[in-house]
Amino acid sequence: MDVQKDTGEMDASADVLGRQVRLLRIWVIVLTAGVLAGAVSVWRAVRNPAGVLAPPVAAGPAAPSDVPAGTTRGAIGPWGQLQYTRIIIAPPIEFIEEAGLDIPPDQWVFSGIPYAELAAFLDTVPLTDEQRKLLLDRTEPLAGGGGFVTAPGADLVRSMSLDARRALYAKLSTYPQNERRGSFRFQGESLEEWFSGAPLQLATVEAVRPYVFRIGGFLFFRDLRTVLPSVPDEGERMRLVKALSRESTLLVKLVIPDDADIDRLVQYWGDRGRAKDVEPLLESVRAAAGERTIDVVHLLPPFARRRLYTYPLPSQEPASARRDCHWTAMNFFREAPDDAFTDLAHVGRTITEEYYDISSNPRYGDLVIFESEKGHVFFHSAVYIADGVIFTKNGARVSNPWMFMRIADMKDYYPGWGNVRVRFLRHK
Repeated sequence: MDVQKDTGEMDASADVLGRQVRLLRIWVIVLTAGVLAGAVSVWRAVRNPAGVLAPPVAAGPAAPSDVPAGTTRGAIGPWGQLQYTRIIIAPPIEFIEEAGLDIPPDQWVFSGIPYAELAAFLDTVPLTDEQRKLLLDRTEPLAGGGGFVTAPGADLVRSMSLDARRALYAKLSTYPQNERRGSFRFQGESLEEWFSGAPLQLATVEAVRPYVFRIGGFLFFRDLRTVLPSVPDEGERMRLVKALSRESTLLVKLVIPDDADIDRLVQYWGDRGRAKDVEPLLESVRAAAGERTIDVVHLLPPFARRRLYTYPLPSQEPASARRDCHWTAMNFFREAPDDAFTDLAHVGRTITEEYYDISSNPRYGDLVIFESEKGHVFFHSAVYIADGVIFTKNGARVSNPWMFMRIADMKDYYPGWGNVRVRFLRHK
């Protein structure tokens, strides 16, 4: 009996022990699962600190990890691949003083237009009958004929709606005489973006706001003469003009990966006998450690390299007031600039005699012509760089810098020309 009792007790003990072992195993399994779940939660928290359910990843290549914030990369082509960062530049404050703040009374010039055509155009502008009559009453023939000039007066300018301002000023921008009278534009979304960081008083910003209108991707302001009397401090006036003169442009770099085809890049960027200058530079960048990009400014010819992102020095030379987009484009590859290209007739003859049209696939150094589809009047020229980017100077003023722009943006820069045709021309 004792033996049986001892055996039963042993069986009971073994049963208890077996249950404990099984419980221990379950506990270990649960503990292990908890640890793994915790590890996964920690990993997810690190990957997604906001705790937001991440959407499924779309198929396709991942964004390069070495591209800084605010920077994008363009299409891959014969030029390689370009990397873009948008920057804002503004003229030195002393250039504002040189440009002068003593703006003469506003005048609107409509050159080369008959009176009936001018009146027909004004009928399309959303003016009140009183405003339209006042405008026509203040319109006189240009000295020597060939158009008309209007002195609208501050009362009329202040009373116009933004829609009327937009229509009128787009038309006025097609005449160079009007662009020299306090006309400003900025590629951006709002006046706050345009004036971001500018040391301006709030009252000054608000004085400008009612006169700012949008066309396409640009903000426009042309009523400096109307606004300045409300800004009595001369220093504040200069700061305002400096802020209005800001331009949005592109910092452009060429990406050179380990497997870059240097011969192909040299063939593209070394045109016009510059291969000997470009090839060693590209090879050295590919061999360098760290970031393998090079600012495209180093691949430009001397004329453009010295001027990119800069402003012309104020000068008393008569030709300086005419060194505009055409002068810039025609001198791009020249060692010494030729002021003969300040004459538009000479520019036209040179294009006819020395260039030919290409239908597609422009390349570095090609001439880019912007012309109105109506009448085929070309009003702007630039030089093609790569990936739809051009080298340009948008006007002859000292407050107009040399810079990079996209062709698509350039079309909005001159809104009064209607449908714009872009032509690419290559030197013979």
